Amino acid sequence: MGEFSLAQQYYQRQLAIAKKIDNYTSQGDVLFNLRLVYESMEDRIKVEELKQQQIAIAKELLSKQFSNNFTEIAQNVALNLTEDSAVSDLSVIDLQYTNFGRGATQ
Repeated sequence: MGEFSLAQQYYQRQLAIAKKIDNYTSQGDVLFNLRLVYESMEDRIKVEELKQQQIAIAKELLSKQFSNNFTEIAQNVALNLTEDSAVSDLSVIDLQYTNFGRGATQ
């Protein structure tokens, strides 16, 4: 089995877990772990597909957490993920340490 097939299986397993999770840190871990999978791959085309899958996970988790009203924001985030110096990978969208919906003040 090739590395991409393994990565796809990993993605499906993580997505199934993410759908059952209501804990913010665990959701961030799912996204972070998927990023680790695709960053270790050499085929850039396959890496791009995994990035798109990660965007799909992020959208699903965000819309689940914040109801359908938040879907538009999640879509805008995905649309802004272009291959430029600012966001050449998804590390800038790591939800692991973000306090979404917890009333955090700045």
